[in-house]
Amino acid sequence: AVVSTQSGHYGRGKGPTFSYSAGISDYAFGCGECESGAAGCIDCAGASCNKVEELGKEYECTNYEWNADDTKFVANEAMTKCKSLKSTEQNLCNKPGAEAKVEADFTKLNVGCGPCEDPAQKTAEKCAETNSAVSMTALLLPLIAAIYALF
Repeated sequence: AVVSTQSGHYGRGKGPTFSYSAGISDYAFGCGECESGAAGCIDCAGASCNKVEELGKEYECTNYEWNADDTKFVANEAMTKCKSLKSTEQNLCNKPGAEAKVEADFTKLNVGCGPCEDPAQKTAEKCAETNSAVSMTALLLPLIAAIYALF
């Protein structure tokens, strides 16, 4: 989806939101602020307020869940499908960091899609960011090793 821009408008505005699960909302650009409770709308201001955004490629991330029996985070088998913007196609995933020792240490965000949201968790190595291709490799390498060991 391509969203249009209102040329010359640099005041308060509103426009569509972006989420890693749904992509770009259907909300139209406009002047003024979002109506109260308007879903898919975000307020903006300044020269880049009505910037044209296009969806980038869809990518996948690993979704981690806390396993109370094993007292650690474990990767789900099913990958999460994530949306991206063409302008910022970093395809980042978030996952528990090396220091995430208890469930409260890591705040899961967007079912694994996107960067760590809490800078303190990232600094404390309780949340880690990976490129989606790297996270796929992390899952595939042990699988390949196991298959190789069988033969």
